[in-house]
Amino acid sequence: MKRIVEVKQLDKSYGEFKALEDINFMIEENKIYGLLGRNGAGKTTLMKLLTAQEFPTSGEIKVHGENPVENRRVLSQICFIKESQKYPDNFTVNDILKVSKSLFPNWDEDFA
Repeated sequence: MKRIVEVKQLDKSYGEFKALEDINFMIEENKIYGLLGRNGAGKTTLMKLLTAQEFPTSGEIKVHGENPVENRRVLSQICFIKESQKYPDNFTVNDILKVSKSLFPNWDEDFA
């Protein structure tokens, strides 16, 4: 199987607080994964790191074999939608799909 994500010895600290410490894992293509953990366990921090919205304190992140930071080729292939992300109250699913198509160059309308 092809590895889509590889994380090695990943740490993320905010001052003295260690949000993530020595995280190691890989994600293979054509599989479904989930992140489980209590509030404050680091799930959102990890997703922000994978999508280059934040930078690791140390360690290595590879997405499609490359560092995602300032990497248009990698970032155009991934999307992280936060639980708190809001659309206008009157938006339908079709409205959201139309907006998404305009934002993502690799959008697959048939798949959506």
